[in-house]
Amino acid sequence: KDNGSWVHHSDFQIEGNRIRVNGLSDNTAYSIRLTCVGDPQESDYTDPVTLHTEKALQVPNANMELWYSNKTDRNGNPITKNLKYVYWNKYFPWNSSDLTTKSWNTINQKTTQDGGTPSVFLFPTPPYVGCCYVANSGTIPTSESYEGSTAALIRSVGWGSGGTAEGDNSTVKKTDAGHLYLGEFNESTREPDFGIPFESRPSGVSFYYKYKPKNPVDHFVAKLVVLDANDNVIAENTLPASECGLQEEYVMKTISLEYLGENARKKAAKMYVSFVSGVELGINTTCFSYPPFGNLSDGQTLGSQLFIDDVKLLYN
Repeated sequence: KDNGSWVHHSDFQIEGNRIRVNGLSDNTAYSIRLTCVGDPQESDYTDPVTLHTEKALQVPNANMELWYSNKTDRNGNPITKNLKYVYWNKYFPWNSSDLTTKSWNTINQKTTQDGGTPSVFLFPTPPYVGCCYVANSGTIPTSESYEGSTAALIRSVGWGSGGTAEGDNSTVKKTDAGHLYLGEFNESTREPDFGIPFESRPSGVSFYYKYKPKNPVDHFVAKLVVLDANDNVIAENTLPASECGLQEEYVMKTISLEYLGENARKKAAKMYVSFVSGVELGINTTCFSYPPFGNLSDGQTLGSQLFIDDVKLLYN
């Protein structure tokens, strides 16, 4: 029913005992009635049913333009002493002065946790807590964007207290893939808590990416998940690994969702998109490059790199 008048709508499919009506506007109230009569009179219709379509919601900072950084220790205390010898930054993908822009998160607080205040006698002394190979953000902003001024660069990194700059992998302590996801960073587990409150059900997500795997067989991971109020998955899909390899220039990819069976009736309460820079994390020269010998500053243990820009939720 449109503005008080009944309008014939032919864009639908019958799926068993369900009817899928296409082409409706989002966040709109509708009345729907049915007939199987070719030239119906008013008495030939069913009683109308009413419904309200979901909003076609998007998430903040989907264009990856908003970032801020700080230099804090594991407990979140600002590092102020000998700051010029702290060569790493802890990056966050939102505007720190406007928390309505927050939705994306990273595991940067994990891979920078061994950074701290360096002791200095001409240069940082062990454990070299100001060096990038000890503490490094896996996910950072980059000017290599598809559109706008900034994209997300998601990198596999090496880190860990006690590492040294030997020019090889002999002292690398830990490695992690870079991770960009919708959710919160769990301070206790040092791992992601996936999902943000979200009451709409997208039919998919599109994004622009390019990918530089350090290990030629490496691949990134991209996933979309929708959950109900009890954290039950009602729809999910992961981009096939065969489509997640080397890509030198930005291209668009789409992950589609289907809400099948009883899940077609369930309401969404939470949703997340997740991007991971790679799965090959061996401490070797195939998976990572290493800082030059004696580099006690910005030398990094760096693996595969995934560039992400312009993420968009899709609705049928």
